[in-house]
Amino acid sequence: MFKLYPLISRFLLFLILPFLILMGVSWKYLIESLPQEQGIIHILGISASISVVRDVHGVVSISAENDQDVYFAMGFVHAQDRMWQLELQRRIAQGRLSEVLGKESVNTDVWMRTLGLYPSALKAWKVLSPNAKASLTSYTAGINAWLTSDPTLPPEFKILNIDPLPWTEVDSLAWGKVFALNLSSNMWREIEYLAAKEVLSDSQLNTLFNDYPEGAPTTVSNKELLNNTGASALLEIKQRLQHDLKIGGKYVGSNAWVISGSLTDSGNSILANDPHMGLQVPSIWYAVNQKGKNINTSGMSLIGLPLIIYGKNQNIAWGGTSMIADVQDLYFEQQHPLDPKKYKVNNQWHTFDSRIEIIKIRTDEPTSINQAIEPIEIEVRSTVHGPIINDVVGTFEQPISLSWTALQAKDTTYDAFYQLNYAKNWTEFQLSMSKLVAPALNMFYSDIDNNIGFISGGAIPVRSTGEGKYPVPGWDNKYAWQGYIPTIEMPQSFNPEKGYIVSANNKIVGDDYPYFISHDWAPPSRAKRIESLINKYRSGGISLDQMKSMQADTIDISTLEILKIVKKLKGENVFQQQALDYLRDWQGDMAKGSQAATIFHVWMDHLGDQLFLDELKISWNRNKQATILNDLGRTSGNEHILLALTDTSLNWCDNHLSEVVENCEQTMLKSLAKALKEMKKLKGGNIKNWTWGDVHTSIFIHQPFSNVNVLRDIFELQIANGGSVNSVNVANANWVSSKGYQQDFGAGFRQIMQVAGNKTQHLYMNSTGQSGNIMSLHYNDMLRPFNNVQFYSIDIASTSDDTSVLILKPKNEN
Repeated sequence: MFKLYPLISRFLLFLILPFLILMGVSWKYLIESLPQEQGIIHILGISASISVVRDVHGVVSISAENDQDVYFAMGFVHAQDRMWQLELQRRIAQGRLSEVLGKESVNTDVWMRTLGLYPSALKAWKVLSPNAKASLTSYTAGINAWLTSDPTLPPEFKILNIDPLPWTEVDSLAWGKVFALNLSSNMWREIEYLAAKEVLSDSQLNTLFNDYPEGAPTTVSNKELLNNTGASALLEIKQRLQHDLKIGGKYVGSNAWVISGSLTDSGNSILANDPHMGLQVPSIWYAVNQKGKNINTSGMSLIGLPLIIYGKNQNIAWGGTSMIADVQDLYFEQQHPLDPKKYKVNNQWHTFDSRIEIIKIRTDEPTSINQAIEPIEIEVRSTVHGPIINDVVGTFEQPISLSWTALQAKDTTYDAFYQLNYAKNWTEFQLSMSKLVAPALNMFYSDIDNNIGFISGGAIPVRSTGEGKYPVPGWDNKYAWQGYIPTIEMPQSFNPEKGYIVSANNKIVGDDYPYFISHDWAPPSRAKRIESLINKYRSGGISLDQMKSMQADTIDISTLEILKIVKKLKGENVFQQQALDYLRDWQGDMAKGSQAATIFHVWMDHLGDQLFLDELKISWNRNKQATILNDLGRTSGNEHILLALTDTSLNWCDNHLSEVVENCEQTMLKSLAKALKEMKKLKGGNIKNWTWGDVHTSIFIHQPFSNVNVLRDIFELQIANGGSVNSVNVANANWVSSKGYQQDFGAGFRQIMQVAGNKTQHLYMNSTGQSGNIMSLHYNDMLRPFNNVQFYSIDIASTSDDTSVLILKPKNEN
């Protein structure tokens, strides 16, 4: 026993003590990485003192004597709260992730370099107005002022051992291009259509690529209008963008609706908005109030830009949804048989434009034993249509180029939002939106005079031949774009007779609209549900509380027609019948506490597989196309399943790979059996324990630490959730073996705005929190309120015990 004491002493001295010291140093570092929120900072680059007040939720109110100082402060607070996010976004846009994340990011970098977002942003900078440029310059100076103040950087920088370079104005514009990419996915749909066309008949294609239902809601009625293999290999890029970087996805868009004061209890118009994108922590959005000499706005800014993207000023409120417009086309290019540097257009040979890009790659850890990875050199080719995109995957087949509106030379999108922040009325709102290029958006409007409106903004190509459904010959000029839909003829509406306007990524105009916009509209279920709730509440005057409940609504009306078929079935055993009994009185509410929601969703997943996957089989040696077709089948929605069950002429219910002929009833029961088996394995045999919230979890990923096992539980956020892709409170669900369903797509924030002088109301909730720093109380303090569809009020914060006040002063001022 006596001899043991020296051993214990050595153990404490050489193991425990260093560990405690390390923990103490780490804790000190983490605490110091939190931003300074109180006191005075003397700083270069501003003309007068700026007040930065943070409320109890971390929402910043900026007050300055001039607008440029407001934008400077925006850069400063974005850097304080979200510097890692700014760094990551810049690297995504530049195609420089591999420098910090290693070889797993090479394909993403190659893709971004191929698209040329950064060169395109450089061109956009040249066409901006002086005032818009000045706002970006001030914002850039604010970020760099924080960087040069010798701050303790967020832990991501320390863990990855990197330092941020100075920010530039073009970094902001390039991230705007990534935002546009997030809302533009037509090229992937063209590839899916091309692959499906090989194995399906035209009638079968219409089931999976069905036209918008006749008679379903459009945002405005016509009387309201105011005037190949290489492609298949690109699927891996799509998966990386969508799943890891949260760029793109099916029906990425939003809900927005605006209601005239004639239908509200206050007599004032109300606008509601909740954009839908990939879920991540922190959110890409940042709530803020801005007050300068001329600017007086509040709402949601986009990290990387100094403006309010969706919000209000003293006179108007605005929100938006993705138009789901077809703004991307793929072209097969004809390469010269003897000179691979040339391609044909309209019977003439042209030389490919070409540039060399160098991608540096971080060596795997530990670097002491791993060999350094040499930089890779890629050649990026482009044609008159756009960049050659299948060079990304190293194929030597027919070149495929991408035309995309965001890559066009005169992109004045930033000017559109800059002017929007200052707009005072409908005319100025229209003028600002006339400058919008990409993304194509449906923009909603209300004002202090109780007017409501809607306008579609963005460059929408006019095609002389075809409708962008699949890749076309680039050598034939008849497929070239002929320009864009004239601004004056874009869909819009002002004070419609019905008293409201709704957009849920549904079709925005009727079939007799003279221009083609899209084939890729979201199903009309969300729009129908919103309209039905408006008409339900309108007789008593719609209140702000009712607007909140509408954003919280989890009823999926796309289930109702399928339920009529389901309720005729009889189970083959007691367990099946018990499950069917849960659906007897169910009305499609995908609530967290519903067992029926779980049964229906899992069943439809398996039913979609049973109906479509056998028809989408392709030769075993064509694995790339097979992956596309499998994904197409597995992402089929309720609208596709309903068509397959009701159009018996196509015989979707019979598995043509089996010798046994099956009818729809047999196929439905077979898929039900598989669904119940899967749920029994996951949650046991007591259906009472199968609530949707126990099976369905929202995952807010952290980039990049959700991919690192030891860090995932620290940085990533998870919470049980309800909803479906077709409910107003939108939520997708991806099956993960042994874990259940994971939601990685949904609303990024919610806002409800009533602009009415001293009766103005501005309600909001961000999806995770204001801060991107894991040590901050505001890293996840909005997660649960957002999940429960609660709201805070966003107002210019006044100094009180619940606020933190930071004063930025010019460096030469006492």
